[in-house]
This record gives sequence, C-alpha cells and structure tokens, in this order.
Amino acid sequence: MNNHDESKYLLPQNPQYQAAVSSLIVSAVFWAVTALLLVIQFYHLKVTDERRSRKLEALRHVYQAGGADESLAEEIRQLDVRYRRDHLARLQFLYRGSGLFVLFGAVFVGTVLWVRSFHQKPPHPEPLEDRTAAQIQAARRARWAVSAGTAVLASAALFWSFQGSQTPQESAGAEESSESRPAFASWEQMNQNWPVFRGPQGAGICRFDNIPTEWDGASGKNIRWKVPVELPGHNSPVVWENRIFLTGADAKRQEVYCFNAEDGTLLWTGQVPLAPADQREEMTIMEDTGYAASTAAVNGVFVAAIFADGQVACFDLNGRRQWVRSLGVPASAYGYASSLTVFENRLIIQLDQDYEPGRSKLIALDITTGQTLWERERPVPNSWTSPTVVDWNGQMQILTSGSPWLIAYDAADGRELWRLDCLGGDVAPTQIAAAGRIFAVYPYTYLAAVRPPQAASEQAQAELLWKAEGSIPDICSPVSDGRLVWTVDSEGVLECFDVQDGSRLYSQDLQAMFQASPVLVGDTLYLLSTKGRMILVRAARTFEQIGQNELPESFTASPAFAPGRIYLRGSRHLYCIENRQ
Repeated sequence: MNNHDESKYLLPQNPQYQAAVSSLIVSAVFWAVTALLLVIQFYHLKVTDERRSRKLEALRHVYQAGGADESLAEEIRQLDVRYRRDHLARLQFLYRGSGLFVLFGAVFVGTVLWVRSFHQKPPHPEPLEDRTAAQIQAARRARWAVSAGTAVLASAALFWSFQGSQTPQESAGAEESSESRPAFASWEQMNQNWPVFRGPQGAGICRFDNIPTEWDGASGKNIRWKVPVELPGHNSPVVWENRIFLTGADAKRQEVYCFNAEDGTLLWTGQVPLAPADQREEMTIMEDTGYAASTAAVNGVFVAAIFADGQVACFDLNGRRQWVRSLGVPASAYGYASSLTVFENRLIIQLDQDYEPGRSKLIALDITTGQTLWERERPVPNSWTSPTVVDWNGQMQILTSGSPWLIAYDAADGRELWRLDCLGGDVAPTQIAAAGRIFAVYPYTYLAAVRPPQAASEQAQAELLWKAEGSIPDICSPVSDGRLVWTVDSEGVLECFDVQDGSRLYSQDLQAMFQASPVLVGDTLYLLSTKGRMILVRAARTFEQIGQNELPESFTASPAFAPGRIYLRGSRHLYCIENRQ
C-alpha cells in the first residue's frame, strides 16, 4: 500500500477528521432547520396573517354597518388579539431567525473548510503499536467537542429566541405578562379611567364621585401624597386604575414614569432613546414648551409617549419597553406639543408641520408593534392641538383642528369623513364634542360651533352654526356641559356662552394666568392657574366662585382625575388630592 492509499484508508479513522465531519453535519442540520422555519414563518406572515387581516377588516365593516352587536364585537376583539399576537411573534422570529441563519451559515462554511483541510494535508500516522490508545483518547475528546459545540449552538438559539421577550425594565411587581392579555381595553373601560389628555374623549369632564373641593399645600390638608418628578415636562398625568403615567425630558434624557396611585411610589422609569444628534440640532424648543409637552396615552394594556424630537415609545404597564419608533424631528415653530390618543390598538399621532405636501399628517401606529397602520396627509401648517376620539352616533371618529380645517376621520381606517373651513392662526386649544356639535377655537378670534353631518358620505357637509367672539384663548381648551360652554384665556378671563346660539352670558377676570385647561366636575368648574391656585366656579349661566385652593409651585399641566382623587403635576412635584377625615 502506498502513502496515498494508506491516507485514504486511515482518514476516516482519524478522530479529528471525525470531529470535523460531525460538526459539519450538526451545523448543516441547524442551518437547514433555521432556513425551513424562516420559510414557514414568512409564508404565514404573507398568507395567513393577510387572510386574517382581510377577515378582520370585513368584520369591522359589518359591525359598523349593523350597529352595536356585542357578540360580533367580541369576535372582532378576539380575532384582532390573535392576529396581532401571532403577527408580532412572526416578525420577531424573522428578525432573530435571520441572525441565527447567518450564524449557522458561518459555522457551516467553517466546518466545510475544516473537513477539506484533511484532504489537503494527509495525516502522518503514528506507529501501529501506539495508535489504538491514542485514537481512543482522541475520539473521546472529539465526542466532547462535538457535544459541547452542539450545546453552544442550541444555547445560542434559545438565548436569541427569548431575548426580546425578557427585555427588563423596572418592574411594578405585577405578575401578568402583557402577551397574555388583550391588546386593548374596552371603550367602557376607557371611559372609567383617565387615559388621555383631558380624560375620556378629551372632553375635560370628570364623572367620578367624591372629588375634593378643599385642600391646602401649606398645611397639607387633603394632600394624600406629594412626590418629586425627576425631569421637567408640561404634559398632564394619565391614569389607569392604580397607576399614573407622565413623562419628563431635558436635552440629555427622555423618560416615562409610572407612579403608584395609592402612595405615590415610583414603580418604574422607562428610558426613551434620543433622536440622533444631527437631527436634534434642527429642533426649535421654546422654554414654555420644553422637551416633554405632549401627554402620554394608555389603553389599559400599553402606555405610549412622544417627545419633542419625534421619538415615540411604548411600554406595557409593568414597564417593559415594547418598541421605539422615530418619526423624525417635527418642524415646529415653538416645539412639538400635540398629545397622543388611542383607539383600541391604534395609537393616534397628529403631526402637523407645514403646508408642504406630505409634511403634516395623521398617523395610526399599531400600539403592539409600532408599525404604521395608516397615514393621512393633512392640508394644514403647524398646530399644537391634540386629536380626540369621540363616539359620534355609534361611529368612532377622530377629531382634529389645524388652520383652517376642522377635520373628522374614521377611527378604524383613517378615512376622512368631513371637514369644515372655520379655523385660523396658530391653533393650540383642542376641540371638544358636546350637545351634538363640535366646539373649536380660532385663537384670539372666535369660538366656533359646528354641526357634523349626520351620516358620513361623500356629500356629507358639516355646518358652521355660530361664531362667538370675546377673550378667546390661545392655549386652554374649552369645556361644556351640553347647555353652556366655557373658555378661559391665558390672561385669566373666563367666558361663558350658550351652546344654542353662542351668546355670551358672562365674562369674568379671574385675576390669574392660565395654561391648564378647565375641567367640569358635576356642576363645578375646576380652573388651575399657573401659580397653583385652583379656582372653583359654579357651572351656571351667571358667574359664582365657590372655592379656591392653593399649592406652592407653578402649574401648566391640566389636572387628571380618578374616583375621589385629583392628580396635579406641578413644575417639581406630582400631587394626589383626596378628602381625608
């Protein structure tokens, strides 16, 4: 036997060669299995999920056409939850699986080269009398090497697969995983909390009982607790059951805070990354606006926040960050300040910048993934108003204000329903719905009452009912009990109008400055001045001040409410006001 034939005969018995071949087989299996799973998930993403999405859309149209059907609503909700849960899981698998595919491919190529090296360099066998013991020892080492390599690859796969679901944040101690819960709370539950700017439907109406009417910061009377807020922000608190959310930011940090409503304990802080430095250099931020002027929104499962640099982030209620989305730094003369709102799983963002086509838009993001569900261009310049979702005769509509248009969109798909040319200037006050009409503010000029069309169609036209002039606000939003509508301007002039004809019933100087919007609690108006003075006024056709309470710091955020409580965000602290015996 010559040397070449001997090498061919001895090579399969070489333990190192056996280890190389085994590694090659293992890596090939992992690579092939990963590729197969990627193909399967991609198929489901494009076929199964698309089919579910079309079915979901069809059911929604049936629901909207046929009125309230609770069984159909429940079917839609369950299907929607399954669709989004599975869709998100598939996207995560594709993302992580692609990394594994590359990793296993690299290992496979490496083992191929390892095997080939034995064919290029024939072994030099040891004398036959020593070979047996050496081969046994080498074979043992080879088996350990292959086993260890397999374990490492499997561990890497498991770690990679579960890495995202274990993203840690400061936990509130809750045990329930967000993935085991529906993607959103019901409309009824939304109305039982204070989930968005100015509460349910953005109306500024508190329907909770036992709301305090007396407190005092100096003596501590009826101050249940008071806690510091680390970073500044003009945004208002939002409340879901026993949790309070707000945001804070400066030039270096952007954070979302969750406080325990019982004792003010900070449950968790969510970090939101800054936009790239070159983008932030383009920002125009006035001190009166700041980096965190937009109020967050919570839908019972997730809380989302947006900052002046266009960074949007979503967390579950236990503080686990779900996603971050960069919308680019909004072009804004004073700094971005529009608050978020939510409808079911849709996170609604009003991004009004300027008249250039495509710059101003209304965006709906999937609150579970951050992906865009729909986007509508808006023919408006900068505005600082917030979108509100209202139930209008059974149809959920998104109302928006921006010069010169008051526009309503279908909350489900973003389809424009109607618009009316009735606004102008730098619009900041947010519209409200009451008494079958919409009240919107043309700053410094007039309060407009609009009757929306009764049915949404191409011919549907909204009607301008009246315009009321006076001390019209430039920041604070109006509030109405359905019979009267009140406005308060920055200089402290409170005005009351009749909703039927816009006639002014009174105008009263409150001798204070205001940026927070008023809230109606029963038959009492709560008006919070910038110096911490809460003025209580009878909600009547004539002016009557019935109370006044003081807190020792400045306030620009609008108050939030819960049963028996008021939450106030000052320049340095968050307060909980509650009647205490």
